[in-house]
Amino acid sequence: RRALRFGVAADRLAHSPLTQASLTQTLTSSPLQGTLTGHTAMVFSVAFAPDGHTLASASGDNTVLLWDLTTREQPRRLGPPLTGHTDWVSSVAFAPDGHTLASASGDKTVLLWDLTNREQPRRLGSPLTGHTAPVSSVAFAPDGHTLASASADNTVLLWDMGPLEELRRDVVKQACTRAGGPLDTAAWDLYVPDVNYQDTCADR
Repeated sequence: RRALRFGVAADRLAHSPLTQASLTQTLTSSPLQGTLTGHTAMVFSVAFAPDGHTLASASGDNTVLLWDLTTREQPRRLGPPLTGHTDWVSSVAFAPDGHTLASASGDKTVLLWDLTNREQPRRLGSPLTGHTAPVSSVAFAPDGHTLASASADNTVLLWDMGPLEELRRDVVKQACTRAGGPLDTAAWDLYVPDVNYQDTCADR
């Protein structure tokens, strides 16, 4: 980092082919350099998990990718792309506990993802709707209890994340309670598309 700062300063003080070449050499040989490839369109946003080992990237290809950066010299992709948005994904944010990811999109929605198992992430609940224009940014409060979303509709919406832990702990029980009875496969696919079908009221 110090070498990069000196290189930038030298180029600004006496811009020349020599200082430019020196700066380029420093950049191309720097251990800070690295490229994560996998998206098929422009990447709009990146966010580190609180532990610093996982990175999420949001793209114009309508997906979010997760990256394992435990070994920075050998980053690898985690699991399949997170799909569910129908337009470009503009922003991603991790909850303070690192187990939940929020993604904002041009489709005017925010999606929540359960990353308890980062190799097999799954969607949590239904899309958060309320904005009338593309959602440009999302951010969790430090306590994780509130999520804020910013939109091109000139508004910011605040979302209560209180029920999130309950939903994550037992999605099947929650589905039975909220539906008031068992869900058939068609209803399950509609409301819980990212979880394998289970009998929601088997213990009744």
